[in-house]
Amino acid sequence: MRFIATWLMACLAWIPIHAQTVRQLTDIPAVDPVFEFPAEPFIDRLGVMAAFRAQRTSLVAVVGIVSTDGGPVQLIGEAAGSDPRFFTTNLPALSSDLQTVFFLADRNPICTGENELYRADVNGGNLTRLDGTTGCGGNPRHLDVSATTDVGVIATLSLDGYGLHTVDFDSGSLDFVIGTSPDPRPRIDANGETIASVNADGVFHVQSDGTNQELLSVGLCCTVDIDEQGRYVLVASNDDPVGLNADGNGELFLHDLADDSIAQITDTTTGGKGFPRLSGDARWAYFSSSAAYAGDPGGTEQVYRVDVASRRIERVLAGRVFGDRVREGPPFAVDLSGDRVVVAAQSDFLGTNPDGSLELFFIDFSVPPTFTVGAGSPTELTWSADPRTDTWDIVRGDLSSLAAGAGSDTDLGTVVCVEEGSVDSAASDPAIPAAGQGFFYLRRFGFAADYGANPAGGQRIASSGDCN
Repeated sequence: MRFIATWLMACLAWIPIHAQTVRQLTDIPAVDPVFEFPAEPFIDRLGVMAAFRAQRTSLVAVVGIVSTDGGPVQLIGEAAGSDPRFFTTNLPALSSDLQTVFFLADRNPICTGENELYRADVNGGNLTRLDGTTGCGGNPRHLDVSATTDVGVIATLSLDGYGLHTVDFDSGSLDFVIGTSPDPRPRIDANGETIASVNADGVFHVQSDGTNQELLSVGLCCTVDIDEQGRYVLVASNDDPVGLNADGNGELFLHDLADDSIAQITDTTTGGKGFPRLSGDARWAYFSSSAAYAGDPGGTEQVYRVDVASRRIERVLAGRVFGDRVREGPPFAVDLSGDRVVVAAQSDFLGTNPDGSLELFFIDFSVPPTFTVGAGSPTELTWSADPRTDTWDIVRGDLSSLAAGAGSDTDLGTVVCVEEGSVDSAASDPAIPAAGQGFFYLRRFGFAADYGANPAGGQRIASSGDCN
């Protein structure tokens, strides 16, 4: 019966369907006077390579490239001999073939105090300035790159004011799209055809050739995103465009450009929604907030994601504190599937970052979880790390008590708490089933108040017993 218990345990683990692999991609000592931090990460459309900006010293900046499978970090822009250095780097992005990185930088002595646009091979070679001129004054502020074509969009500041330009990374040419108000933070779809941005009047979308500009009725906001096909625009706003946000809290709204409809996909009472990001298929919306969601007590900036269909909010990284060095982009990035994420975080949930330095972590929600029951006595339980929780509750039940509940629910019978608030990934149970008896084990997030859903969508309910 132990074999059956093991099989049932895996089915009953309280965890959302999208479990994950977690990997630390950088390892930078907190007191290292040379390499200070990674920030503003980028992940490619398939989630196999990441880029980030970093400071070598207060006056020397670089771009880092690393595989999400792990391995050495390639640094771009380090000075050789008397070559000019980058004072700052911002918003790195990778080409669709993963051979080139694009980024904004202030390079000494070129246009000191202003950004320029650069490209380089991912191995550090062929560093080239791309902003279409050898002069200064353009000062590009924001950069976004389409996922499948090497076309990007930048916002520039000149004597004539702010404007959006598309960038052809093959030729290096810039083409004017439209003038904007300050700080437009444009986003471009995967095909390089539709741009979403903001101006003084609110959120708008426009074709990359400057045609078909349209203001969206989602109110004023600071940041937006657009899905892979250019159909959905995700907006963080305090306004109330659909009559469901009377308290004026910062919420996420999804505008469907196909039928001009607006859906409010979060409904909370505290905390804003910073840096909204939409998965390519518009299944998941990511954001950062310091509010209390999904069991987190709040007070520190965390990353969350909301299932657009069910409106369920879950933490991407639990109980962790982000660094304070955010200039232009979010401390996280999402691939087109919405399941592979890189996060810049001060965390040691894997036990690989004891100094608590700001590091880059990779999370893959598409990988099934592991939860293993040993065959010895006592019964040893082990499970995979999960960045969404700091603690686990482990309960045991009797297989003979499992029964159908009301509707599609599952009746777990009486459960016994094996370990409450476990902070590691292992537990031990001295109980041994009698002859002809079988146990099942269930793990759940330590902050959870229930036992999750069964495969049919019903709830798992214990008739008695609990950990809290």
